[in-house]
Amino acid sequence: MAGVVQLLLELGFGENEARAYLTLLQLGPASGYELAKASGIPRPNIYKTAFPLAAAGQGSSPWPAAQPETGQ
Repeated sequence: MAGVVQLLLELGFGENEARAYLTLLQLGPASGYELAKASGIPRPNIYKTAFPLAAAGQGSSPWPAAQPETGQ
């Protein structure tokens, strides 16, 4: 997984963003607690990471308010 994280870093992801993204790919939709536990990212930091991923369309958020607007 370290090789994939490195590729994501080269694409502009931050370290935590890369780890969270890869973990979400493995888990599918997950709560902040589940994502933090599985990724090893401290729980207070997972929310700072998950919101931008959801807003960028790179993942889904379990929090409806964090879902990017689709204009539909």
